[in-house]
Amino acid sequence: MLATVFVGLSALLAWSYPLRAGRLCTLDGAKWETVVDGLPPTERIGRLRQQAPAGSWEADLATALAAAGDDRARALALNDALATAEHELDAQQHRPRAALWLALASSAACAIAGFLSGARLTLLYIVPIIACGAALCLQAARTGRRRSAAQRANIDALVAAVAGEIATLDLDLPERRRMRWRRKR
Repeated sequence: MLATVFVGLSALLAWSYPLRAGRLCTLDGAKWETVVDGLPPTERIGRLRQQAPAGSWEADLATALAAAGDDRARALALNDALATAEHELDAQQHRPRAALWLALASSAACAIAGFLSGARLTLLYIVPIIACGAALCLQAARTGRRRSAAQRANIDALVAAVAGEIATLDLDLPERRRMRWRRKR
């Protein structure tokens, strides 16, 4: 019984990543290309501010782009918003693997405790629980990777629709600094 609880909690932890990754950008980037086609950049940003849900990544992007004065400032704001989105998508990707290890370790601990207490026949019930927990965690990892890739494509389409002319400008932007303790990929 205790193994089922631990595996269930591990599965909830694992599925928090795909759920969060799927909610980063709520507006459809492909539809935005047709909505803002032919509008000047300031009206595109204004339309994004109107359509974006309050507190969302899109609302933060629209606010940053509207506050920027020139094209260089817009490009820097866009660069920061894209880095924030990338961080949001990558920050939780370790959860399914960690949840898998928690499920396996807690189930193994329950199996050892059951073996030491003398309930050897009931140990057979733990095997399908472990298999189910592992399958749920692995599926959460796959789903999270797919949703992250879909969100990245959606964000790219939204950015191209709202601020596409900034990408064509030849601006010398500073690269974001990496933290020293992180490896370069």
